[in-house]
Amino acid sequence: QRIRQLVADAGAARIEALGLNSQVATIEPCSHIQQAMILETARHKNAYCNWIELEFQKSVSAAAVQEAVFKLVEQNTLLRSGFIEIGLKDQSFARFTYHALDKRIFEKRDAFDYDLSLTAEHDLLQPLRFQLRETPEDLRLLVHIHHALYDGWSWQLMLKDLHRLLLSEDLPPKPAYNVVADFFVEYKLSNASNESLLFWRDQLQGSSPAPFPNFHTTTDVPPGTQEATRELQISTSKLTEASQNLRVSRQTIFQAAYCYILSTYLGSDDVTFGSVFSGRTLPVKGIENVLGPCIRTLPTRMKLDKMQNATDLLLAIQNMNRKCLEHGSLPLQDIKKASGIDLQSSLFDTALV
Repeated sequence: QRIRQLVADAGAARIEALGLNSQVATIEPCSHIQQAMILETARHKNAYCNWIELEFQKSVSAAAVQEAVFKLVEQNTLLRSGFIEIGLKDQSFARFTYHALDKRIFEKRDAFDYDLSLTAEHDLLQPLRFQLRETPEDLRLLVHIHHALYDGWSWQLMLKDLHRLLLSEDLPPKPAYNVVADFFVEYKLSNASNESLLFWRDQLQGSSPAPFPNFHTTTDVPPGTQEATRELQISTSKLTEASQNLRVSRQTIFQAAYCYILSTYLGSDDVTFGSVFSGRTLPVKGIENVLGPCIRTLPTRMKLDKMQNATDLLLAIQNMNRKCLEHGSLPLQDIKKASGIDLQSSLFDTALV
């Protein structure tokens, strides 16, 4: 309660400075997942600012899409939220909720603006924006959305709700996202967090994460983003069969393969990489229906010199995944501190999703 009050007081001062008092209903703490994403956006304005383009069937009208979008936002408080910088320790940002939908977040356009900025200095006052484009050929919706509002699981929930609304169906009630943020705050203050800190200290102590090698012929390659795609010739049925025979998850098989490849690239038997988990196993009632980011990226460290064969590696990763679910509710920054690694260094610079 004390943390919530501190956040509310600091947030109220910031909201007043922005002249938004009459528009704001509540001010809540962010989860550490949201904090990390927004902090990265403050450093790099396009980080975690995503866009998704939807195409609708010919039978759907522009008016129906607009009405469905408005109802979707009105019935999900997180989608009516913004984020403000408050500068408290462990709470650099707060989340506020608008009383009502601001219809200016929805625009009809002749051409989409894919580079629309979601930030205003260090604040995210409107982290969700929509652009609708109607032509004789098609009807498309461009959704600009910050990652602090959603993850892959949440996006599927949003698509299902949008579909229901287009069919004029009522939306089922969902738990508010603050149940997740509250869980993380309470967890950090509990004895369980101390046990988790000890686990990560023991798991990562003595590791020295090696940077991913530079495969270019020169070292002065400018930074940039590229995408490479390779379709693997692995049938789902074969993968499922191997998973059942080995009694490990399909995710574990890919993690083990990646771990081995990474080891050969780094020339080291001691490797650490990030593993992404849905976060939908938290002990929170209705977690599978919560709209908001629950995704966790946690370090997976493997010492291959202790493995005799591939089965050993698979079982070690499967066991590590179970431990991650048990001890993965801490902020990544706290895990890094527990590891003893230089805080300016990265725990890992590659991750498997």
